[in-house]
Amino acid sequence: KEPLKPGRSLMHWMKLLDADPDLAGRRGAPMRAITRDELARHASTGDGWIALNGRVYNIMPYIEFHPGGAQYIRNVLGTDATNAFNSHHPWVNIDGLVGALQLGTLEPADAESAGIDYDSNRATGVAGGAPAADVAR
Repeated sequence: KEPLKPGRSLMHWMKLLDADPDLAGRRGAPMRAITRDELARHASTGDGWIALNGRVYNIMPYIEFHPGGAQYIRNVLGTDATNAFNSHHPWVNIDGLVGALQLGTLEPADAESAGIDYDSNRATGVAGGAPAADVAR
């Protein structure tokens, strides 16, 4: 765990959510289906997406607000991080926290190939190849 920079608390994040109607950067575009290949192309700190529970998020606006440290999110950029997220954050309402960052949904065939059972919120395999220990607590 690393200390947050000043102005990066949960309270500040919630204020930013209220202040900026397009944190996801969709610029008015509708939600859309996103393949695992496209998701994988967004794996850098300048352009980072993750999938959680079948939804794809532009996670970059949130990364510095993550209380466990930005590195944990950097480790899973461009992947389906569902297993890792749910193993450390089963109580977190992801829609309330980063729902405004949603770009679309992970294509169902791609989600199934990852071994994720979104309906039961249980994973049957390790999402995106990232060990659960690599994601923030």
